[in-house]
Amino acid sequence: MRTYRTPVTLVLGREGRTLGVLVFGDSQPHLERVDVVAELAELYISGSHIYGHAAISSFGTSTVKAASIRGSRAYFLGPGSGGRLAPLPSAEPTVKGVKAREFGRWVNAWNSVMFLGELGRDVIIVGPTRAGELLHLNIGVSRPNTLRMLEGALSRLNAIAGRYGGDISVGCPCRLATMPVELMVLLDTKYVMVKLHINDLSERAHTRGVVILGEGGKVRYRADIHGEGDLANALDEAESALARQ
Repeated sequence: MRTYRTPVTLVLGREGRTLGVLVFGDSQPHLERVDVVAELAELYISGSHIYGHAAISSFGTSTVKAASIRGSRAYFLGPGSGGRLAPLPSAEPTVKGVKAREFGRWVNAWNSVMFLGELGRDVIIVGPTRAGELLHLNIGVSRPNTLRMLEGALSRLNAIAGRYGGDISVGCPCRLATMPVELMVLLDTKYVMVKLHINDLSERAHTRGVVILGEGGKVRYRADIHGEGDLANALDEAESALARQ
């Protein structure tokens, strides 16, 4: 976990072979290195332009915004992503624009998780959260099998929402080391929830996550999941139980 006093803008990219964070706060920009191997765009300043992979900015009392740097692959999952891993809007940040807080179409990244890199490979995951005047940044890695589980869960929950007329909500308590993503289909008084721990650098409990079918305050079905097969079977059972009610 890394912490910064706001207002602050952070540009993330590769510094050598590892992750670098270029910090634009009240003082001169400075570079921090993170001991995580990163296959991202190189991080540097050239003239007035800032180069890297993605940027996060936090100001006001609860604002967290994000964008990819033009030409980079970066995605986010959260309240504004439409129940999918959505591409971050691209930007060409300048030093002047960052200092003037000209963030334009940068997406709201509050309670979201960012995925930096090619989805078929190991990707850097970033969970920004706000607490008072502080921006907290949890940084981890998701392996390809973890991302397949996440995308599989999103696909199934979107299908359930379409069949039963529900809505999907997405959240991430990103300050937790495992970075658990919580996906939920809300169906009147019922819900189907999938919780997945997506930070492969963290020592998790013995389970990868959990699938729950609930109604009101009662749990109608619950299953711990350890891999892709468990996830598919648990969602089959949850939807069968939902159809019987």
